[in-house]
Amino acid sequence: MKILITGFEPFGGEEQNPSALLLEKLPKKLKSALLSTALLPVSFQKVREEILRLLEEEKPDVVICLGQAGGRDRITPERVAINLMDTESPDNDGFAPSEEPIDPLGPNALFSNLPNKALVAAAKEQNLPVALSNTAGTFVCNYLLYTLLRLAETQSPPLRCGFFHLPYLPEQTEDKKPGTPSLSLEEMETSLLQMLAILENLL
Repeated sequence: MKILITGFEPFGGEEQNPSALLLEKLPKKLKSALLSTALLPVSFQKVREEILRLLEEEKPDVVICLGQAGGRDRITPERVAINLMDTESPDNDGFAPSEEPIDPLGPNALFSNLPNKALVAAAKEQNLPVALSNTAGTFVCNYLLYTLLRLAETQSPPLRCGFFHLPYLPEQTEDKKPGTPSLSLEEMETSLLQMLAILENLL
């Protein structure tokens, strides 16, 4: 099995993105799966082209996308992506779509085809800071997951796709409201590796 893991560059005025930093920490191989990594642009217009290129080059069986969701207090696998682009904060190209569909011919929502509920249950048994999420937002993270799941519909066997949102790093909260949750990079790395080990057994 080959797993492609993607992260995003910093956005929204942040100097760091934990998803990008985690890519540098991951091994090349798990117990039975090969890992490859790629950094993606925070751009509605560029990310589709980049993920298509990566799928062609890497030919993964599984794609797990990582992204930042500041304000969350744990790692959150996303259950669903919706067919909507809508943001007041522009992407890194200055594009801020408002109530636009990702795919005018696509369904309103697509569910991740990873076993997220079983993954979260097993992760909680290991006391990992993980929770299931039912909203990937309407920014580039959701766009990427929806795009991948739409592509997976045309493949046989279907590409397995999922998205894990990450909290802020502690250093990212220094200029934010007191009490803003965060996780250290070490906590995220340990948790992600254990989650990947769980997924190996579930897939």
